[in-house]
Amino acid sequence: MGRLSLATSAKSSFGLKLIITFLSLLVSTAAFAFSMSDISILLPLPNHAEISDMLHAQSQGAKGILLPREVYNKLPNLTPDTKPDIVYKELLKVVAIRLDPCFAEGVGPVSCRRQIRMVWQPVIANEAETFTRDAAVHTFYEFSEEEWLDVVREWQQFSKLPEGMPLQMHPTLVQERFAGAYWQSLKSTVLKRCGSENLVRATAMNVMNGEQVWIFAGVEVLAGLQTEPIMIARINRPNQGIIMSINNTDEFTGSIRPPASEDPELEALVQDSIMMKKNEAELKHLMKRIYEYENPLKHNPGTLDCVSCHVSQSARTWAQSHFQAWDWARDFKTEAYKSVLNIDNKSETPFKSNHFRAFGYFYNKAMISQRVINESAETALNFKNTKKQ
Repeated sequence: MGRLSLATSAKSSFGLKLIITFLSLLVSTAAFAFSMSDISILLPLPNHAEISDMLHAQSQGAKGILLPREVYNKLPNLTPDTKPDIVYKELLKVVAIRLDPCFAEGVGPVSCRRQIRMVWQPVIANEAETFTRDAAVHTFYEFSEEEWLDVVREWQQFSKLPEGMPLQMHPTLVQERFAGAYWQSLKSTVLKRCGSENLVRATAMNVMNGEQVWIFAGVEVLAGLQTEPIMIARINRPNQGIIMSINNTDEFTGSIRPPASEDPELEALVQDSIMMKKNEAELKHLMKRIYEYENPLKHNPGTLDCVSCHVSQSARTWAQSHFQAWDWARDFKTEAYKSVLNIDNKSETPFKSNHFRAFGYFYNKAMISQRVINESAETALNFKNTKKQ
């Protein structure tokens, strides 16, 4: 989520300027090297005995608690059918952690903001099963350039996966679980480096009305844990929603509230995908934009609204299932993100019209969007081309 000042000419040069800015951050002799799964770390869901080993909202480290109640209270109520106190104190857990050396938003020349980001979901673990609610909080912790170098050096010490493997649930965590050395090292680093002192942003996606309505909103965190609403790109509003019927999740039957005026075809698809199948030319035009939305060199949170970003993978996979005769590789080669790394999507993400999770869990299924994969690949390559001090 972010603010928008969308100019086509500036957008086309965004990726080059972003890379140049990133590469100017650090200079020396040896490159950092991370796998995508060590940059974007998806934790396995815990069993009942492991739930206490996870990071929770009130986990305390050197910089304060991870998610202060004063900030959490400014976000939408994640699951209105559960009391906010229970969600905050008992259920909310970190399910993913991302290392982001160049968070940026907007067009034109942009400055890199060095961050650790965490994804939180309500996690319910009992003796029979573990599952999540389809809601999430995203927190952003920012570092000075000097602090960032220390973070990256420390991260490198416990990040040992092969560089070329695709993004997936972290294999070492799957094997070692939460008592293992990897999680203990990662958890220690997070608590040492992150907290209320350097928390700069929190965003949320809630779920309500029988799992058929989702609201996006967020706040910037200011001095003294004061907050101000984030105005969402392309709609200039502090919140945005999507409604989706779950009566037939093989098709879209819903609405975006409010939709971005730049995307009438996306709104038409979300409203009635059966009707939209008749407009093949409009759909192909929409898919070109969808590929751009998934491309981190073309869009960022300052140029794209929340719903368009989160619905893009579902829209694309729906179209791919219905228009298999299209030459997808040729027709969208200009817009699609390309990488020398393996950017195949290995998560369990078959098309369903109510799947909007970008990085986390839908009930108990791992969900990784193509946008997150592409961002992780770009970050891994930038690290590889950046020199240590």
